[in-house]
Amino acid sequence: MTPELICNILTTLATIGAVIVALIQLQKTLRQETANRLEDRYNELRNEAFLVDAWVAVTTDPTHNNARVWHVVLDNETTGVIRDVQVHVQWPGLSTTNLDEHGLGVMPLARKPWLTIPAGSWRINYEKRSDNIIWSMPVRIHDPYAEMNPSFFDPADNKQGQIHDRVILQFTDAYDNQWCRVYKTHSTPDDLTPGLYLIDTANKQLERFKSSPKRDPKQQQAGA
Repeated sequence: MTPELICNILTTLATIGAVIVALIQLQKTLRQETANRLEDRYNELRNEAFLVDAWVAVTTDPTHNNARVWHVVLDNETTGVIRDVQVHVQWPGLSTTNLDEHGLGVMPLARKPWLTIPAGSWRINYEKRSDNIIWSMPVRIHDPYAEMNPSFFDPADNKQGQIHDRVILQFTDAYDNQWCRVYKTHSTPDDLTPGLYLIDTANKQLERFKSSPKRDPKQQQAGA
């Protein structure tokens, strides 16, 4: 084998090696770009999910000596319809038959969510029965920020928390992603961590971002 042939073989092998390294690097770059695009998409969906909110509001009823009237405001600032909506609340007069696993009342019912809530702001009133609370159908309101809840209005606003309180909001967005938002309040169960969580999705690519608000038992013991 002549030196020239050996040189050609070595050059060819070096070229092949360089091509292989380049292909491997290209594959890694493409995978990273795909992962980055997917994470960007998840962040876009999560930011949009933050546009769905709920809070307890208090107004006065002029027909009853300006008595305080408590209700829940559900605000959907997204451009689409949200579905399967439930709000978990701490509320006086709750029935023992319509509670979640933490003893919170579920609006409208524990097993029957509101099927659709269009974009906009909605007021949910309630009717107190002898042994239960019946939540009304959502009624559209034009100025949700006029219906706020100064905490000192609640007679139980103290270290034990408020007697009217929204704790958890659950809904499915227009893209079939199911979200759970846990609010940081005095009524938040100890085994839940406040935040916004993607708990289920119809998009298999987004499954890696699924999480749960439930704390790890070890973390819960450490924080006790």
